[in-house]
Amino acid sequence: MFPILFFDKGVDKLLDESTLISNTLNGDIQSFALLVQAYQSQLYNFIYK
Repeated sequence: MFPILFFDKGVDKLLDESTLISNTLNGDIQSFALLVQAYQSQLYNFIYK
């Protein structure tokens, strides 16, 4: 999916863009996991207090 979008920009540009995309996805996944953990701990405190 991603390589087709950036195919006309050359291989170096393609590598830069795919690295950028994967870094962004990893950051989003990490922040989402932190958000879920915080929500779960709040929910746990709410239920068991």
